[in-house]
Amino acid sequence: MRQGLSSFLNASRGVAAALVLFNHVRHLLLTDFYNVEHKTVFDRALYFLTGFGHEAVVIFFVISGYLVGGLTLKRWKARGPDLAHYSAARISRIYTVLVPTLVIGFTLDFLGRRWLNSSDLYTAYLGTALDPRAFFGNLFMLQGILTSPLGTNGPLWSLAYEWWYYCAFALAAMAIISTRPTRFLYVAGVLALGLVLPVKFVLWSSIWTLGVLTAYWVESNLWRPSPILGLALFSVAMVCSRLSHNVETATYTEPLRVEFGRDALLTLAYCVCVAGMSRLRTPIPMARQFDWLASFSYTTYLCHFPGLIAVVALAYQVLGLEFHAQPSAASLCYSAACSAILYLYAFLIYWVTERHTDAVRDWLSTRFQSVRSAFHRTS
Repeated sequence: MRQGLSSFLNASRGVAAALVLFNHVRHLLLTDFYNVEHKTVFDRALYFLTGFGHEAVVIFFVISGYLVGGLTLKRWKARGPDLAHYSAARISRIYTVLVPTLVIGFTLDFLGRRWLNSSDLYTAYLGTALDPRAFFGNLFMLQGILTSPLGTNGPLWSLAYEWWYYCAFALAAMAIISTRPTRFLYVAGVLALGLVLPVKFVLWSSIWTLGVLTAYWVESNLWRPSPILGLALFSVAMVCSRLSHNVETATYTEPLRVEFGRDALLTLAYCVCVAGMSRLRTPIPMARQFDWLASFSYTTYLCHFPGLIAVVALAYQVLGLEFHAQPSAASLCYSAACSAILYLYAFLIYWVTERHTDAVRDWLSTRFQSVRSAFHRTS
C-alpha cells in the first residue's frame, strides 16, 4: 500500500475515534442545541462539528472492509486461503482489547451505580444492562441480537456488526475461492447468517462490502479521481449527511430506509475519496501524528464511554460540576479537560492491551496451526 493511502486511512481512523469521543462528551456535558438560550455562530459551529459521531462509525466500517476484507481476499487468491491465520488475526484484534474493556467497564458501572449515582447518571444509562447475561452476551458478540450493550458502553453496538461481518466474509471468500465440493457448505453458512442476523446487520453489511470492493478498485487499472476531487466529494457528503440528521438533539429515531440511504451515499463518497488518495505517493501532512492517534483508535472507541460516565458522575458528586450545561467558557474548559482525561485513560489501556495485539495474534496462529496439523495427522 502506498504511503499516501496508508497515512490517509490512519488519519481517517484517528479522526473518526476523536469525532465519536467529542460527540459523546459534548452530548453529556452540554445541553441539547434546542435548549441553548442564546445561540451564537460559535455555538452553531460547535454543535455541528461535534455531531459527526455516526458518520465516524460508518467510516470505520468502510475502512474495516478495505483492510480486513479486501487485503485478505487478495492475499488468499495469491497464496490460498488460511483460515487459521485469519481467525487468529481477527480474534486477537477484537478480544485483546474487548475482554479487559468489558471487565473494566463492568467494574466502573457497578461501583458507580453503588457509590457515584447522586447525579442519577447511572440510573439513566444503565437500565438492566449490567448483569452476567449482558456481560457474556457482549463477550460472544450478541449485543443487538439477544442482549443490549454492556452497562453504559453503548458504542459496543457496532462491534457485533464488525464481528459478524468478519465471519460472513470468511465464509463468502471460501465459497468464492474454494473449488472443492464443500463450497455449498460455505454458501449455506452465509445464507444462514443472513437469516438469523437482524435486518439492520444485513443491510449495513453492504457498507462493509463496499470497502472490500474499493480495495479491488485501488489495485485495478480502472480510472481513479484526483485526491482533491475525492476529498471534495467526501467533504460535501459529510456535510450533507450531518445536515440531513435531526440537528436539534443527538437522539432521533428515523425510518431505516432513510438512515441506510444516507449512510450508503456517505460510504460511496468515502470510497471514491480512498481511491483518489491511493494516487498519492507521499504521506499526507501530519502523518506521524495521525499514525499515533490511529494506533489506539480502537481502544479509544471501545473504552471511552464508561470512563466518561465515571468522570462526570465523580466530578458532580465530589466537585459539584454540572453537566448538560449551557455553552460557556467554564463548560467548554470542563469538556476539554474530560476529553484529555479520556484520551489518557484510553492510551493507558492501549499500552497494556492493544499494543500487544501482534504478539497475541502470533501466539494464537501458532496454536491454531498446531491444532490443524494434529487434525490432519489423525485424519
